[in-house]
Amino acid sequence: LELADDFVQASVQLSLLLYKEEIESALRTPGLSGFQLLGFHDHPPQGTSTIGIVTALRKSKGVITPSLFRNFCSDIVPLARLVKRSFTTDEIFSADVDVAHWGSHALKGAAFRWRLSADSSEQIVEGVFPMIDIQRGSLTRLGTATANLSSFSAPEKLCLEIFLEGTDIANAWDCWVYPPASGNKQTAVKWAHTWDKELAETVESGTDVILELREEQIPHATRGCFTPVFWNPIMKRHQESLTMGVLCDPAHPALASFPTESHSNWQWWDVLRPSRVLDLVGMSSRPEPIVRMIDSFIGNRCLSVLFEARLGKSRLLVTSLDLRSDLDVRPAARQLRRSIGEYVNSDRFIPAAAIETEDIDRLIAAHQTEPVRETREEIKAKFDCDP
Repeated sequence: LELADDFVQASVQLSLLLYKEEIESALRTPGLSGFQLLGFHDHPPQGTSTIGIVTALRKSKGVITPSLFRNFCSDIVPLARLVKRSFTTDEIFSADVDVAHWGSHALKGAAFRWRLSADSSEQIVEGVFPMIDIQRGSLTRLGTATANLSSFSAPEKLCLEIFLEGTDIANAWDCWVYPPASGNKQTAVKWAHTWDKELAETVESGTDVILELREEQIPHATRGCFTPVFWNPIMKRHQESLTMGVLCDPAHPALASFPTESHSNWQWWDVLRPSRVLDLVGMSSRPEPIVRMIDSFIGNRCLSVLFEARLGKSRLLVTSLDLRSDLDVRPAARQLRRSIGEYVNSDRFIPAAAIETEDIDRLIAAHQTEPVRETREEIKAKFDCDP
C-alpha cells in the first residue's frame, strides 16, 4: 500500500510513453485523415481499466502538462523517424525528420532547428534544416539530423529536440548512448545461471555470486514484457502483458552505470522483452527489489527482476533478466550487465535482507509449477462487495 502512489506514477509514465508513440505513428502515416484516443482516462466500467494519463474524473495525475502534451498531439507536430533508441559511441546517430501540418495556414520560409544534447552534461550537437514552405494538410520531410556519437560520454541519456524558433512548435525524444561491445569490461565476479546444491554451498561458504536464473529453471514465471496490461486483466485475461512496467530507484548503486528514471523508458525495451518476472512470495525475509515490476491490480504481487540478499557468509544478487544472449546487438542489456557486475564487485554491495538457502529453493519451486489461473468470476468475486 505504501507504494501505491509510486505505482501510479511509474505506470502512467509508461502509458504516456506509449500514447506518444501511437500518436506520432499515426501522424507519420501519409494520407491518414485522423485518429481517436479511445481511452485517455481511466475507465471504471468493464472491470476497471487503469489505462489513462488522467483519472476517471478527468483530473490530472501530474504526469504531463497540457502544453507538453500538445508537443506531439496538436495541429503542427515535428516528427522524428528513429530506427532505434539505444546507440553506441562508435555509431553515427541519424533521424529523418518530418512535420505534420494541419494548422490554419501555410508556414512560409520555416527554418526548423534540431539539437542532440546530453542529459547530465553540456555536450550538444545541433543544426538547422533548410528553409522551406510547408503547406496545410501535408506531411513534409525537413531533412535528416545526424551526429557523430563519439563526442558524447557513455553511458548517457540523450535528448533529440526539433523546434521552430519563436513559436511553441517543438517535440523531443529520449535516446541513449553506450560504450561499444569491444569496450565492455569484465568484472571479477562469479556469474552463475543455475541454482543447485553446489552453488548454494559456494555462496554459504563466502563467495559473492550473481545468479541469473534461466528460463529452464523458472519456466512458469510470468513472462517479462515492456508494454503494460491491455485494457484490464479481468476482461483481457489471455494476453502476454501481465505487468505495468518498471519501478526502481535510479540512485541505487547497482544502476550507477545504467542511466534510468524510476519508471520504464525505451532503454528497457530489449532488457525486459526476453525476461521472466519473479514473485517473491514465500521468502522468509522478503528482499526489497532493486528493479520491481508493477503487478496489475488484481494480483498485487511483489514482483522483481533484480534483488539482493545476504546468504550465509556471503552475498547474493538474483536476476531473472536475460543478460547473456545477443549482447552484441543489445547494448542496453549489455550495459546493465556491466553496471550490476561493477556493483557486486564494489564495497557498496551491502544487502539489507538476510535469507536462507531454502528461500531460493522455494522461489524456484514456485515458478516450476504452472499457476492455477482464476476464472473471471473468481476474480470479480474478490472485488465485489455486498451493498
